[in-house]
Amino acid sequence: MTSTLLTIAIPTFDRNEVLAQTVATLLPQMRPGVKLVIRDNASPRPVSQTLAAMVSGRADVEVISNPWNVGGNANMLRCLEHCDSEWLWVLGDDDLPDADAVTRILSDVAAAPEALTAFNYRSELYDRREALELCGAEDFLDRMDSLSNVLFLSASVVRAPRLQPHLRLAYAYAYSNMPHVVALLLALGEQGRVRLSTAHIASWVEAPAGSAWSVINAALAFPTVLDLPLPHRQRLLLARQVEADVQPELLGLARQLLARARADNEAPAARWLWRQMRARRFRGLPFSARSVLAWALGALFIAPRITQPIVEWAARMLLGPRAARNALQDRTQRI
Repeated sequence: MTSTLLTIAIPTFDRNEVLAQTVATLLPQMRPGVKLVIRDNASPRPVSQTLAAMVSGRADVEVISNPWNVGGNANMLRCLEHCDSEWLWVLGDDDLPDADAVTRILSDVAAAPEALTAFNYRSELYDRREALELCGAEDFLDRMDSLSNVLFLSASVVRAPRLQPHLRLAYAYAYSNMPHVVALLLALGEQGRVRLSTAHIASWVEAPAGSAWSVINAALAFPTVLDLPLPHRQRLLLARQVEADVQPELLGLARQLLARARADNEAPAARWLWRQMRARRFRGLPFSARSVLAWALGALFIAPRITQPIVEWAARMLLGPRAARNALQDRTQRI
C-alpha cells in the first residue's frame, strides 16, 4: 500500500455547488500518494450527499462531517490536527485549483530540503515576481512580501508534522483569523525555512456580495495575534506586517460601522466597536498619521444618522461601482 505524501484538505460549509466544482477539478489530478479529505462543518445540506456520485468508491477521497459547526477557523485547524501525511495543502472550498496544481506541489515537495517547513505560492492577492527563501520566524516576518498572500489558505503547502505540535496556541488564537500563520510562525523557530514561490497553484475568487468576510470582525480580530508569546522584535515585525497588509482601510471600516449603526439604530454599539478597534490596532505603537486619523474619525460616530449618508455619498463618488461590492457585509452566519 502506498503511503500518503500529500493530503489535500478542504474545510467547507454550505457551499455545496462551488465545492463540487473544486472537487471536479481535483479528481483528475489524484495519483498514488495523494489523499483528498473534505471536512463538512455541519452544512444544512450534507456534503456527503452532494458529492456521493462523484466520489463513490474512491479510496483516495474521504468526506468527514462535523456533528456541529465549530467555526471556520477551528474546522481549518482540524484539517491540520488530523493530517497523517508529511505535507498538507488546505484548499478553500471556493478557490479554483490549477489543472496542474498537484503535479506542481508533488514536484516541489519531492525536492524540498529537510529544513523547509512551507511553500507559499503566488496568487491574485500578490503577483510575486521574485522567489525568496526565508530562514526562521524573524527573517520571515522581516522580509515576507505579502502577509495577505500568506493568509490566503490555498496558496500554502506546509509540512504538517512541524506545525502540529503548535496546535495549542493555534486553537487559542483562532479568533485572530490567522491561526495557520500562528502555527507556522511557531514552527519556524530559528532555523525553519519558508519558500516564497513565483509558481501558481490556486486562484483566489472574490466572494459575492453577502458572503465576504466582515471587515469589522477582521479589524477587531487581526490585532489579537500580537499577543503571541514572541520575542519583542518579532512582535514588532508582526505588528508592521499586520498594519501594512491585512487591516481594512480606516475610512472603509468607518463606513461599515456607520451603516450598521444607522440600520440597527445602535450608535453606542458602533462607537464601542470603533474604540475597541482603535485601541487594539494602535495602542502601544508609535504615533502615526493613521493613528491620528483613527482618533479623528471617531467624531463621525457622535451622530451617525447625520454623518452616515455623507460618508456613503463620498464612498460612491470615490469608489464608483466598487462601492456596491464593498457595502456592509457580515459573514458571521456563513462560516
